[in-house]
Amino acid sequence: MSSVAPSVSRSLPAIESSAPRARAARTLRDWIADGTLPAGQPLPREDELARQIGVSRGTLRSALTMLDEENLFRSNGGRLRIVAPRETASQPAGGLLRDAVAVLTHESRPLEEQHEEGWLGFIVQGALQAAHDAHLHALTLHPNTLNGTALEHLALASPLGVVVSDLMRSGGDVLGWANRLQASRLRVVVYGSAPELGGFDRVASDHAAGCYELTRFLLQAGRRAPLMLWPAVHADAHWFAPRLEGHRRAMREAGLEPLQPVFVPSMPNPQEEGDFEARFQVSTRLLAGHLIEHLPHVDALLCATDRDLFGAAAACRLFGKVPGQDVLLAGYDNYWMECAELAFEPVVPAATVDKRNRLLGRALIDLLLERAKNELPASPQLRLIAPQMVVPA
Repeated sequence: MSSVAPSVSRSLPAIESSAPRARAARTLRDWIADGTLPAGQPLPREDELARQIGVSRGTLRSALTMLDEENLFRSNGGRLRIVAPRETASQPAGGLLRDAVAVLTHESRPLEEQHEEGWLGFIVQGALQAAHDAHLHALTLHPNTLNGTALEHLALASPLGVVVSDLMRSGGDVLGWANRLQASRLRVVVYGSAPELGGFDRVASDHAAGCYELTRFLLQAGRRAPLMLWPAVHADAHWFAPRLEGHRRAMREAGLEPLQPVFVPSMPNPQEEGDFEARFQVSTRLLAGHLIEHLPHVDALLCATDRDLFGAAAACRLFGKVPGQDVLLAGYDNYWMECAELAFEPVVPAATVDKRNRLLGRALIDLLLERAKNELPASPQLRLIAPQMVVPA
């Protein structure tokens, strides 16, 4: 009996994979699961299957041998492989990963519950909790420990999908690894809205909405000249453009012309070793130098993140401006009460924005499950999660 190759309408990823055997195995599993390769029917000829998947015939044979061990096929007594009925297929050792989500993250340990959710680590915790609630296994992988061999093993294990919580952080070629995993036909969902992530399903905070609401709050408080004050290192960050867009929209709706943002270069890193208070004083004077020409007519400052508003407040005091009265200070990320800078400048932000990081993590799992159930269009999806403005008492 002759076999006819299935008509496969889905397109394979254009990115070349470093693990073609894993990609071939994953493709065959998917085609068996969705009925493209029907149970009880013989497999098409090897050369035809290899052509459709885009691998060599030798690679295809290696993948088929691996799937033989999973009892996905049965023999007709000859050389033909017949797709086994689903109830007779079994998972090999380690097959429990088929119902697992791998979370790629730099976070080394869970955050304590008393921490404010502005810390990015809560994205990971939200994802892990959502996986647990969906009755899925979950494991965390640290990017610094991954290499080509580990990636191939992960692809061969064929988990339900991979979640990348902090892809744009330093520490290895995380973007390259995510591309390679996706090219192996693994489902990959990432956090962030940077343009280079456009090939993935993504979840991101709606930064435009966050800064829009923050600016409206300042306008409703009677401020007419709010200024965006940003470390220059964040000028190209993917969240800056939408925040600027939200700020300008609120200003123009109020009939006001937005001021040009001020970028401050070479801000000291608060995470470095050494005298923390000395670094804070350096930051204060650096900010003062960039604010001196603006403070006569500025009545509010929008800082890039909560940590930046303490130095800005101290800089205002150097010019006789009282933070919270003469100049309102708005932060972002809602973790100001846990910043060590409070010891030197006990200021409370007029308002800040909570990105709802735990909810972002849950949304990553939701998006992955929708992709696994074929409930999404073929094109990569971007899901924006509305943040929440917080006005401290």
